[in-house]
Parts: sequence; structure tokens; C-alpha cells
Amino acid sequence: MECLFKTTTKNSLEEYKKFSKAMLRTKTRIIVWILMYVLAILLCILRNSVKFLLFVAIYNFLVEWLYWRRIKKTYLSNKSYQDIDLTVEFYDTYMVQKSDMSEAKIEYSNIHKIIETKTNFYVMISENQGAILVKENFPDGLEEFIKNIKIEKKKRK
Repeated sequence: MECLFKTTTKNSLEEYKKFSKAMLRTKTRIIVWILMYVLAILLCILRNSVKFLLFVAIYNFLVEWLYWRRIKKTYLSNKSYQDIDLTVEFYDTYMVQKSDMSEAKIEYSNIHKIIETKTNFYVMISENQGAILVKENFPDGLEEFIKNIKIEKKKRK
């Protein structure tokens, strides 16, 4: 079978951070976060105290800081994943992800979901594992092709 599209992504800490951030952006997490702040503001108003709001702000900062520290530690702990070039080739019914160390064939029907951000696509093969694809590295037509895979996945469900 002939390769339709091919793209390469440099697997860097910055791309890994973007990937992790995209995984965090679930509707449930955003709603819980907003509700937490609304509740904190209401408690501050009811108690007539800014201390609680300050506590919530500091707590949130610490949670975020620890989270991003853990992300960096996770990336740095996997030497085989750092700063490698990942190439993804797209065919009619599957894609092949290649690096110097491995090669994986993934049928489109086995894709868990596809997440799109302003700069990237994340082709997820499970809830927490996926291919990072940087849009600026795409050849003409690949972005539309990936969007069609996404649409086809939704139709099959």
C-alpha cells in the first residue's frame, strides 16, 4: 500500500508539555476547577475573609507547580523518548509510527480519539498514550485527512 502522507515531529520537552496540557483539558476537569473557585469566592464573601481566597490561590499554584515538575521528571526519566524524531506515515486504513528504536502500525479503527489544538494533533491509541503531530510540519492535505479520520471515528461509535 502506498503512503499518502508523512510527517515528522521532534519529541522535545516542550511538545511533551503541550501534550500533557491537552490531556488535562477535559470538560469535567474545567467544570470542577470553575466550581472550586466559585465556591471559594462564595465562602470568602460569606465569611468576610480574604484569607481563604489567598489559601485557594496558593494551593492552586502549588498543585500546578508540582504537576509541571512531575511532567518534566517523567519526560527526563525516559531517555529513549527524549529528543528523538518520530515519523508518522498515513495510509488508507492505518498509520505507522516510526523512530530509530521502534515501529508501530495502528489501524484507524483502533484509535481511541483524536485531540486537536491550535498547533498540534494528538492521535490517541489509549487514554494516556498517543502520537504527537505538529501541524506546522504537515504536508498539504494532511490536516484535512486527520480531521476525516476523526469524523469517521465518531460515525462508527
